[in-house]
Amino acid sequence: MGFWLASCGPADEPGGYVARVHDATLSQADMQHMMQAVGARQDSAAVAEQVISQWVRNELLYQEAERRGLRDTDAVQEQLRESERTILINALVAELHETGASQPTAEEVQQYYDRHREHLQLREPYVYLRFAETRAEPAADSLQALLAEDALSEPRWIRKVQQLAIDPAAAIDLSTHYYPERHVFPAREALRQRLQSMRPGDVARIPTETSVVVMRLEARAEAGTVPELAWVEDVIRQRLAVQKRKQSFARQVQRLHVEAASRDLLDIPEGVDRSPRP
Repeated sequence: MGFWLASCGPADEPGGYVARVHDATLSQADMQHMMQAVGARQDSAAVAEQVISQWVRNELLYQEAERRGLRDTDAVQEQLRESERTILINALVAELHETGASQPTAEEVQQYYDRHREHLQLREPYVYLRFAETRAEPAADSLQALLAEDALSEPRWIRKVQQLAIDPAAAIDLSTHYYPERHVFPAREALRQRLQSMRPGDVARIPTETSVVVMRLEARAEAGTVPELAWVEDVIRQRLAVQKRKQSFARQVQRLHVEAASRDLLDIPEGVDRSPRP
């Protein structure tokens, strides 16, 4: 949090401030930004108090260091130069990673899957289910009746979900992809436990305080199963994207080497003793 606590503004900043040390101020907007950065709720008074307290402490120390002239000492100047160097290098590295790296094509994803499919065995169970959540009992009855049909086509289910579900987009996404079982209902313990107890073909109806959930487990792929491409396509795309960024970065660094060497700006003498000095 120390990095964000360095931010401050002039005392006459629009909207006022929540703390002031001499002519430095901590605005309400800055405080909220700091709280967001550490994942705190915006209505958390305790965290807000800690943010303000730490900002005041750091600002007092910073202003006292300035008053004593520590900025001008050789040791501090060397650290400031090194910090600036590190920040600039990190900024360039981030830029080089992002530039020149294209997204994986469908053909590249398929080739990766074909080469590595045996090594892509599932490390945990994956599930495929039909799912919808609605607020009305009649709507839940209609959805449950549809789930009771043996030959339920995906288009029919999607049309019904679009008509009756509270969140059609989320329900359709969950109903058309395989997902790791532990990721399906991570924050809904009752649904997660019910899903774990279901077998393929089972239909469940779970009332909640404000809604009714209906779902049918279509299939469960146990750990060790060789997955179909559709189950792991997103993972493969992420892996390939990382590889492309690394390769692009290596090429750009090599280009800098070549350019520096061609202009006689790079020299690494051979035969020099590079062992550490005591």
